[in-house]
Amino acid sequence: MPRPKHTANELKSSRLVRNIKALQEYKGVSTECLAIAARCTERNIHNRYDNPGEFRLKELLAIADELDVSLEALISDNPLADKPGEIAELKRLLTLVLKKAV
Repeated sequence: MPRPKHTANELKSSRLVRNIKALQEYKGVSTECLAIAARCTERNIHNRYDNPGEFRLKELLAIADELDVSLEALISDNPLADKPGEIAELKRLLTLVLKKAV
């Protein structure tokens, strides 16, 4: 029997959970801290991990705030990557500093 293909929404949902867990580990934030920030129980967070479509917007905003990232970073392909705008600004500043040094 052929494997069922995942829908785009299912892939985005699994990416959301992967990103939250990766950021939790990277930043050392416990599930308990996320639950407190989202004003729900740890069990509720685990239930949301099992069924990401049940996340409420206010919970995701609180989780993003607790992890110190934007909501966009939670659904991006690489949540740990620097923001492109910040990199461009740093390059511009470095160029100005180097020009003054010459």
